[in-house]
Amino acid sequence: MVETVSVSISGFAFSLLLYENVKCNYDQEGFLLGEIAVTERSKVTDADQEVVSIDKVIRINSILPCPQQCSFYNRAGKVDIQRLNELLGENATKVVAWYKYKKINGFKLTLREKIIHKQLVDLFGDLFSMCVLMCDSSENFSTHSFYQTFIRYYDGCYQGIPLHIVNLSQKNDCYKVAETLPEEFNKIVSSLNIDLETSQGLVVVSKIQEALQKHIDHLVLNLDESEKELFELEEEVKQLKQNLMWKRQYSCSVDNHLNSDLINGTEENINSDNSSNILSQTVTNISEQRTKHKGSKSAKKDVSNTIKKDSGWINMEANITTRSRSRTSK
Repeated sequence: MVETVSVSISGFAFSLLLYENVKCNYDQEGFLLGEIAVTERSKVTDADQEVVSIDKVIRINSILPCPQQCSFYNRAGKVDIQRLNELLGENATKVVAWYKYKKINGFKLTLREKIIHKQLVDLFGDLFSMCVLMCDSSENFSTHSFYQTFIRYYDGCYQGIPLHIVNLSQKNDCYKVAETLPEEFNKIVSSLNIDLETSQGLVVVSKIQEALQKHIDHLVLNLDESEKELFELEEEVKQLKQNLMWKRQYSCSVDNHLNSDLINGTEENINSDNSSNILSQTVTNISEQRTKHKGSKSAKKDVSNTIKKDSGWINMEANITTRSRSRTSK
């Protein structure tokens, strides 16, 4: 048994993918929506041996870009299942791959990208693949070259998957396998209740065409409303970013003004503190000198009083001795 895996993407989906990536100046990432078609063929060789070949085709028909990087994982590469479900919504069952548009490093996967891809493979199945895209331009930006490759993690290693872009230049002489019709088309046809056996072919085609045209008109109106909402949201985001920038500039100017006032105030306080210190030191010196001067005067008075007292006692003793001597002589 031979098993092959390939990727098929429509021309408009591929052009939309390139447009979403090129219009941004930084790395982009998102998910690729579609379905997986499995075709089994059996061949009988000349030796009467039956060979079974299974062709698995990953058909991509739309994209779902992420609003920013790290939308469903953290810096370490851990996938947040809750955030992933919020991002995908009803498209979770249509996810067949995810893409990464990188400005640098080329097709080389980083360790975080490998960790993220392994976790997504566990969530979406073994056929879940990764698309790595690059863009290069000439010096005068007159020519842009796009490079892309699909990678699949299988059997412990990363394998490249061949890519086929469906366009009008496809060969007509090759064998083609009938593709499955979209679910929406089957719903529209079944809602008409046409009896294919009794109705004419032209009538059937006309009814299907009218029903499809009404469905397309309805989709155009819904798309117009969603585009208007998207435009209003983008304008609101731009206005909020501009207001945030003005607020930051105003806060920076206020902080600088406050810092300058604070520096000037501290200098004035330092000068006033120095002057007050000098004045208080002067007053202290004067008071100390006065106390010293008073102390010296009081000391002089005490000395003079003691001297006077001592001289008085001496005179009294002298008088007493002279009187006693006069009495004895008599």
